[in-house]
Amino acid sequence: MSRNKLVAFVLFFWAMSCEPATPIDRQAVKEEMKSREIRKISSSEITLRAQELSKNIYDQLSIQHQQALSSADVAIENCKIDALPGVQAAKSSGIQILRWTQKALNTPEQRNSLENNMFEAYEYALAHQLPMTSSLSELDPSTLRYWVPIQMQEQCTSCHGKKTEIPQEIQRKLAARYTHFTSVDFEVGQLMGLWEIDLPKEVVIKSF
Repeated sequence: MSRNKLVAFVLFFWAMSCEPATPIDRQAVKEEMKSREIRKISSSEITLRAQELSKNIYDQLSIQHQQALSSADVAIENCKIDALPGVQAAKSSGIQILRWTQKALNTPEQRNSLENNMFEAYEYALAHQLPMTSSLSELDPSTLRYWVPIQMQEQCTSCHGKKTEIPQEIQRKLAARYTHFTSVDFEVGQLMGLWEIDLPKEVVIKSF
C-alpha cells in the first residue's frame, strides 16, 4: 500500500471514530444546561410564593374544618387541629401549623409577645371595621409566618356560643373530651384566636 493510501486510510478511520454513535439532541442539551443554571430569587418573589403556598394550605384546612363541623359530635372529636389531614400533610413537608385560641380547649394557652401584638392588631381592626385579612411576617431569618384571624361563626355556636344556650348533652361531651374547656361565651363575628402557618424559607425556595 502506498504511503498516500495508508494516510488516507488512517484518516478515514480516525474520522469515523470521532463521529457520535447517535445524533446529538440539541434541544435536550439546552434544557439540561438550563436546569443546571443557578437562579437568583428575590425576597419579594419569596414573599409572594410564601403567601400563595400558605393560602392554599389554609384553604384546604378551612374546607376540612367546615366538614368536621357537619355535626356537633364530629366537631367535638375533630376540633383539635391535629385531627385535620392538612396539618399532617404540611408537617411532612416541614411546615408547622399552629392555632392559638383566646380561651383554651384544654390547658390554658400563653401568648408570646409576637402573638399578643398580632392579636391586638386584629382586635383593633375588628373594632374599627377594618378588613380582617391574612398577613405574612418574618418569624426569624429562616422562617416566615402566615397569620389568619379566627372569627366566631354561626355553626360554632353549638359548642362555643353562650354557655347557658349550649345543650347539656354537648356540655357533658365537651367536658369528657377536654379537661379544661373554657372556649365558650363567644358571639358570632368575635375574634377567637389566630391560625399560624410557619414556612421555612428553604421549603418556599424549593417550590420554584
